[in-house]
Amino acid sequence: MNYVVIVFFTFSIVALSTLTCVASSHEVLVYFSPRSVNVLVGSEFTVDLMVDPNGYGVSGGEVVIEFDSEVLNVTNISLGKLFGPRPLVGKYLIDNGEGVIHVAVARVGKTEKPTSKGKLLTITF
Repeated sequence: MNYVVIVFFTFSIVALSTLTCVASSHEVLVYFSPRSVNVLVGSEFTVDLMVDPNGYGVSGGEVVIEFDSEVLNVTNISLGKLFGPRPLVGKYLIDNGEGVIHVAVARVGKTEKPTSKGKLLTITF
């Protein structure tokens, strides 16, 4: 059987507006969970993009994630509950040819501070 090991830490988060904090000793943490996975070639699997606001109120964010399109194919992206039950979606793009995911979302309504740690996206490959 052929296996492929995928380490999500090597994915590129190219743009992360709104989720970043300027001139602060505390940073908003953005990470993949799980950080790596072993899967059979051709198998479907999911990974979550998690956000730890580290005490800040987070109202929205934009992420661009690059991946190797020769190895991976994104079949679905679903929003987590980080920005509430019905966030405003400004951008939702999956480009398997270029190996890019681009998502921009914002909370509708009041932002509580601190925002709880949560899932921004679930990506299915």
